[in-house]
Amino acid sequence: MKDQEIIDNAPEGTTDVDDVNNYWIYQGNGDYSFWDKDKNEWMHHGWGPFHTRSLADIERIVELELSARQLLDASTLESQENAMAELEELLAEPKP
Repeated sequence: MKDQEIIDNAPEGTTDVDDVNNYWIYQGNGDYSFWDKDKNEWMHHGWGPFHTRSLADIERIVELELSARQLLDASTLESQENAMAELEELLAEPKP
């Protein structure tokens, strides 16, 4: 699944995605739940998954890739400068 698809399909509250595209929510104190696609609800799991990616990181990657793509696609010097300024703004923002 591509990063944008992961974002689009993430149930509300998702904090992590594992290596087989299961969605997880961290509930504090080392406690996790996973999204049961058949029941369409969060199921308590206790301990968390092993190989995960943060949904916030995936969202950030997609945001930066889009900005970089806009820079590469810019056809005029003015549009390139605008795209570069936007990318610099994005890179200056603190990470979540």
